[in-house]
Amino acid sequence: MKDVIESRKRLLPNGLPKYVRLYDNGGPDKEGGSIDRYTAVFTGNYRSKTGGEFIYIGMNGAPFHPQGVCQHGSHSDQIDCPRHSHLGKKISFHDLPQDCKIAVLADYLDLWDLVKEGTGVQEAREMVKQREKEDAAVPV
Repeated sequence: MKDVIESRKRLLPNGLPKYVRLYDNGGPDKEGGSIDRYTAVFTGNYRSKTGGEFIYIGMNGAPFHPQGVCQHGSHSDQIDCPRHSHLGKKISFHDLPQDCKIAVLADYLDLWDLVKEGTGVQEAREMVKQREKEDAAVPV
């Protein structure tokens, strides 16, 4: 239990995933955009858990909707290195729609073994909700 608490502190500073790069290509209405508007590229030293593959997610703003998009993929190379222009502009976790934050965080928690198997989405929903409450409480 202590190891998980320490890992959470290291991997989720301020409740935000440390080892992920996020991109927005503007969506299908923008030139060069696509239905899988948002891309999350997981980084860090996790490849021993994935057979040497790098993990990423392509999604639209509603990844849990029946007509939404949330496609997982893997590749032997990071898909955003050395260049990321094909993925869109780099964005922060705060810039993602709420359901995309949940999808990214759920996979991140699972990837780093920070939750019991099968509980990642539920935990991610709670964490995103808590983060939004904290952000709303800070005066601008």
